[in-house]
Amino acid sequence: MADQLVVVALRVVFLVYVTLVLLHSTLERVYALRSRRQRRARAAAAPVPAPVRWPAVDVVVPVFNEDPSLLEACCRSVAGQDYPGPLRVWLVDDGSSNRAALLAVYERWGERGWEVRLLDRNIGKRAAQDEAVRYGTGELVVLMDSDTVLAPDAIRQAAAAFGDDQVGAVSGSVGVLNAPTNLLTRLIHHRYRLRFQVERPAQGFFTSLLCCSGPFAVYRRALLAELWQRYLTQTFGGVRCTNGDDLHLTNLVLATGHQVLFEPRAIASTSVPRSLGQYLRQQLRWNRSFYRELRWTFHGIRSRHPYLALDVLARALLPLLLAAALLLLVSEGLLVGWELLATDLSLALAMLCVTAAFLLVHGASVPFLLLYGPLHVVLLVPVRIYALVTLASPRWETR
Repeated sequence: MADQLVVVALRVVFLVYVTLVLLHSTLERVYALRSRRQRRARAAAAPVPAPVRWPAVDVVVPVFNEDPSLLEACCRSVAGQDYPGPLRVWLVDDGSSNRAALLAVYERWGERGWEVRLLDRNIGKRAAQDEAVRYGTGELVVLMDSDTVLAPDAIRQAAAAFGDDQVGAVSGSVGVLNAPTNLLTRLIHHRYRLRFQVERPAQGFFTSLLCCSGPFAVYRRALLAELWQRYLTQTFGGVRCTNGDDLHLTNLVLATGHQVLFEPRAIASTSVPRSLGQYLRQQLRWNRSFYRELRWTFHGIRSRHPYLALDVLARALLPLLLAAALLLLVSEGLLVGWELLATDLSLALAMLCVTAAFLLVHGASVPFLLLYGPLHVVLLVPVRIYALVTLASPRWETR
């Protein structure tokens, strides 16, 4: 009886998985293409006039244990912006243990008129951002990471979208700064390319980006003023949240009904993990944030296009369904014998082939699938499950 239940459960998991992959991947591709066509049509119809008055912008860069050369590159990219309006920059050191190595960077840019705040102790990214946001006066606020380098027109391209009062936030396209370092960073580079060429444009078609990128995003200050205390004081399981800041702030903006746009011409490049240990810790942190935020995410998109709910469900369920299929496959082998598994093993392989086929259609390369696929199944799926069962953990594996 137990073996029959396992077989039935495996068939159900297979059916749900394949249906979800086919539906989500097809719609994602369709909406990503429609988003690009929409942009081209608008550009061909008439050039968008520049704003009569460019709003003042505060750029907020929290720093914690950053590599001095990366921070210097970040600062140079901000200083090199071609933004026509007033630009004020805030560097907030969040109690870095390597502050002595960073002081030369702070002094150099402080002498150029930038606001530099050196906090006595580490208080977390949100509180460090608050050290600048509460004193700033710019109509727009750029929140970015200290290991991110902006293209010269990144802020201008993002700020231009705020001519529409319905726009609450704009997120740029993020690439990998250190892609050539090793095989892992090259794989992450290709993963980012898929994310910002397919996933984000599909969400952006509905003016409802589900997560403004932590490395570079721009917000309307008037809207932040309404949401800021909720952002700073968010709790989960009675513990104040100090991570997942970009996702939660996006959810708060979405819940107000404002548009959250993806602007592919606002380009930034960020440094990604160079070792497998760093990457797995980052993925654990990101996945905890994703599952912790689900109730806020669904609240934020409750009145928006149904595709967004499908997108969230697919990202939440597909790794778990894959893990369930593998577990059921092993259980069936133990119960009925491995020699009888040919049919069900083919089902599991079919699940992986369906996923691979749709990734190829989305622009993934065969080498990427052959290398990233095993990494995803063997390491990232277990990390996703561990993140889900340890949501309340006070450890967030930050650097």
